[in-house]
Amino acid sequence: MGIRSAQKKHFPLRGIDGVVQLFEAELNNPEPDLALLSLVLGFVEHFLAVNRVVPINVPGVRFEPLKPDCLDSCFPTVELNLISALYERFTAQILGAVDLSQYRKPAGGSSRELVKK
Repeated sequence: MGIRSAQKKHFPLRGIDGVVQLFEAELNNPEPDLALLSLVLGFVEHFLAVNRVVPINVPGVRFEPLKPDCLDSCFPTVELNLISALYERFTAQILGAVDLSQYRKPAGGSSRELVKK
């Protein structure tokens, strides 16, 4: 498991357009990767909502102007290595917390009990 190559080609996300393209590509799939979309959205939301100033001391995080002529309009650059690490950690925690042998898998998806867990 992990981030697929079709998903990796969208990174790094350098603006709203990149995030929208990733969401469109995922939501057009029969089974969109909601964990990936949630992590990307949470990352962007965190840096846009929490920081009033552009942080320069956060390792691995860059900010780029949304418009080249407007340096005040910054957007956090979403790097693949950071999202990939968060994704792996998230899936490891989920898989470690649930014993899948207790749940039968119906055709086409997860059971209601497993989703509630």
